Amino acid sequence: MQIHIIAVGDRMPEWVEAGYREYAKRLPRECRLELHEIPAGRRAKGADIRRLIEQEGARQLAAIPAGAHVVALDRLGKQLDTEALAQELKRHLAGGEHLA
Repeated sequence: MQIHIIAVGDRMPEWVEAGYREYAKRLPRECRLELHEIPAGRRAKGADIRRLIEQEGARQLAAIPAGAHVVALDRLGKQLDTEALAQELKRHLAGGEHLA
């Protein structure tokens, strides 16, 4: 199973990179974690923020591998604790699904 993290932004701080590496190590051998960094639109003075966000979203959607089950992370979405997340990952692993 591949887990694709599709995120807007590049040049992440070292603490983010370290966290990514740590979680990648903790995953079962059957899971491979891949990070896809989508460049953020340039937010210069007078930029059309709505258009930039739409373009970033389009780039994120284009980065989703064919056939992957999509999970959108949102601060207002359903919260999972560690045990619930582990159960979700097991379910997808058993089904042979890739996640994005």
